Amino acid sequence: IITTNIFSDSVLLDTYSLGKLDVQFITKRNRTYVKSLEDSMINVDGQLNKHTFNLTVDLDYLTIPIVNEVKPVELKFYGSYQQPNITFNLLDFDIDVYGYTIEQIVATMNASNQLVNISDAVALLDNGQTLSFSGDYNFGKQLLHLKQRNVGKPLFNSKKEVSAMETVIDLQFLDEQWKLNLTADIEGNKAKVLNVDIDSYKVRLNKVDQLFDIEIDALEFDGQKISGSLSTSSGSLATAKLSLESVQISQIGLLFPHIYKMDLSGIATGDIHFSNNKNGYDYQGQVDVNDFDTIYGQLGDMSLNFTYKDGVLDILSLRLSEIHDAHMVGTYTNDDNFNVQFFDSSYIRLDAFDFFTKRKLFGGVNLVGEFSKTEQGFIYDGYVESEQLEFDSNQFDYFFADFDISSDQIVIKNSRFLLETGELNVKGYVDNVVTNDIPFQSLDYDLDIIFNQVGLANFLQIYQSYQNIHKDRLQKNI
Repeated sequence: IITTNIFSDSVLLDTYSLGKLDVQFITKRNRTYVKSLEDSMINVDGQLNKHTFNLTVDLDYLTIPIVNEVKPVELKFYGSYQQPNITFNLLDFDIDVYGYTIEQIVATMNASNQLVNISDAVALLDNGQTLSFSGDYNFGKQLLHLKQRNVGKPLFNSKKEVSAMETVIDLQFLDEQWKLNLTADIEGNKAKVLNVDIDSYKVRLNKVDQLFDIEIDALEFDGQKISGSLSTSSGSLATAKLSLESVQISQIGLLFPHIYKMDLSGIATGDIHFSNNKNGYDYQGQVDVNDFDTIYGQLGDMSLNFTYKDGVLDILSLRLSEIHDAHMVGTYTNDDNFNVQFFDSSYIRLDAFDFFTKRKLFGGVNLVGEFSKTEQGFIYDGYVESEQLEFDSNQFDYFFADFDISSDQIVIKNSRFLLETGELNVKGYVDNVVTNDIPFQSLDYDLDIIFNQVGLANFLQIYQSYQNIHKDRLQKNI
């Protein structure tokens, strides 16, 4: 009987350290029995014969490339010394890939010189399907090459299914890190992308190092559909060309999270192009949105043709319907720098916007003119007309005003107010009370007012409403 102990602080597999090895060899009658000792991080058990051998190696902790998770691995080496067979078994892999859990990976291989030939590598999914591959590992190039052979059937009661798949995988150790290249055509039912449950999908993936291109033939979920293409670079979205069909805007925010700050909601159909460059985000698109809501108010149904470049939103055409009936163009940089021009006597419901409801203005108005804001304040040049205007329960049977609003002044060129009891005509100028909080007694004005059977009670009621609203807004800081 010959007993030999071998100890190493670190055993390398190619360039990867497997950990400490402490193993004992016991030779009896031309047979050597191998077993690991208590301090060994690599568990070895088996037998060495004159021409053949059989060894089982258990690794409790092996870091898996790309996913960077530590998993237990079982390796079996058997056959001849010149061309050994190898079985590689990831027993508890449990890695989620787009809603499918890869539970286990088993590979059968044989080694010769600098090459490991992989005759069969099988990934077992949580729905019972198997993905089979063949390929090789080249030790000289440190390159794993796999080509998919087939896709197995899922369990009979599983709703998840990869119905078709063709994949080629290259995993290579370069520049002190593992780099993954792959191409894949995948089609199936039930998946999860960005935490969204997908009903059906048909996509083509192409990954080269840090560049990842995705061609979307169809992606359907909860009655919504997306097609097109997108590219990422180092994990960040670089470009996208997407066609949307009845897609919730909140879902679009999963790809473009910077739009969340605008608190948008609605259902979008149309085309969006996106690019991410050194100057920021660029967009262009044509979309129809139903039930469109923003942090400023309700816009109803919207048809929008736009570009967004260098931080400026250029509204080429915007049409509103349902709640409003408006057509406009303009530019928007931020809340303090924008310009909007109304066409075709656009109709706007005031009570759809917080700005007006806080000032107790309700009803609808027809607008033609230009509305903007700069560092100097709000500016409006045009006219307003309404047959349903209400100011804090004060009803106007008809209202018309042709006026200019600057940052500090309102110039009224012509106006007409029809009340229940009479008519009021006003010309002149007054401090800007629309955007500035000015007490009535502090107003600077020069007005020509013509009363035609207007009841004094009506006039006093309007004056009292303004005073109360001004006081309430100051107290609430709105």
